[in-house]
Amino acid sequence: MSSSSYSEDCGKCGGKESLMISESNNPHSLSGECIECGDTFWTERGQMSLKEVNDLRVDLHELKPLIQLKKQEV
Repeated sequence: MSSSSYSEDCGKCGGKESLMISESNNPHSLSGECIECGDTFWTERGQMSLKEVNDLRVDLHELKPLIQLKKQEV
C-alpha cells in the first residue's frame, strides 16, 4: 500500500509540526498526528444500513428513499 505524507498546521493548536498521511489507493483515508499538542485522528470506513441512508436522504437532502442500496464496485 502506497501513501503520501505532508505537513500542515495543526487544527487544534495551530502548531507547525502536524503530519498528515493519505493512502494513494484510498482517497477517503487520512490520518494525522501533531507532535506539539498530541492530537491524533484517522478515518475509518463503515457501512450504513438502508434505513440510515434513507433517513439522511429524506431529512437532510429532501430526496426520495431508496428501495435498496446501490451495489458497490469495490
